[in-house]
Amino acid sequence: MSPFIVLGVYSLGCYLTYPRSPIFNYQLNTPAIKGSNVIQQCVNRANKITNRNFQGIGITKTITGYKCAADNQADRRYNRYGKTTCGSDGLGASYTNGTAVLMFTGDY
Repeated sequence: MSPFIVLGVYSLGCYLTYPRSPIFNYQLNTPAIKGSNVIQQCVNRANKITNRNFQGIGITKTITGYKCAADNQADRRYNRYGKTTCGSDGLGASYTNGTAVLMFTGDY
């Protein structure tokens, strides 16, 4: 099966997550992402995983870069702990439990 094609990605803002009970279950964070185009790099990582039917990704900022996670039930899980503020770049803020939530539009 070929990788899915994402027709679009839209941001829902930032939401709380916790390491022991994350809002998105499939980690895409090895190695941490650095540089520009963080969202595209996370989407590319999700594209490489077949047969998962991811609905969205979460991006968290850490001291080593950005970490990504994905989930096939993102639409049901993202607001589990409530909304929080995003970092200045619109992604998850450092030293918080904030994760930027981005949903895919279209089928994959």
